[in-house]
Amino acid sequence: MRRKFLQAGSISSVGSLNRRLGSGLYAYGIPELTVASALLITESLKPTIFPTPLFFAAIVISTWYGGTGPGVVAVALATLVLDFFFVSPTRGFTFRASDLPNMAQFVLPAFLSGWFTKKRKEAETALQEARDQLDAKVQQRTAPLHNTNEKLQSEITGRKRTGFPAAFVRSPDCKVGRVFTRVLWSMRFRLASSARS
Repeated sequence: MRRKFLQAGSISSVGSLNRRLGSGLYAYGIPELTVASALLITESLKPTIFPTPLFFAAIVISTWYGGTGPGVVAVALATLVLDFFFVSPTRGFTFRASDLPNMAQFVLPAFLSGWFTKKRKEAETALQEARDQLDAKVQQRTAPLHNTNEKLQSEITGRKRTGFPAAFVRSPDCKVGRVFTRVLWSMRFRLASSARS
């Protein structure tokens, strides 16, 4: 018995590990895909487009769908790609002091874009959770009202089937209506009892 439990526990932990690995591969695959796409599009439009806007888009997409870690990876990849293909006069990684202002003009706004995207995603998630909680509270509070409404509808339908005059159905507070209702119900009960006998 204990052996089966341990085996089942190890299977579930392997399944959870596979889900986390798959989720991590998905999350960290997004920066690679978006930065590579930005590079390909920027290279194809090289004489007519400034190189950084598509890389900012790659950072925003990576942060939105992957989270903070993939957003930082996207910033690092985009910085390296920009240095390799666009900043250096020869294609290669050369970090010179003269290139630092250009790189800082990209890296600082890139981190800021990632941070804004993360905060926006958190706010949207919190708003969705608050909306779901409010919907649950509304459903919980209106359930008794809905049940009462259904009971009233069935009572009205039952009274209409018995042939009560409309005035008595509409005004149950009327003394004559209450007396008439009691008399009719007792007659109906007697008729139903005699029909069974």
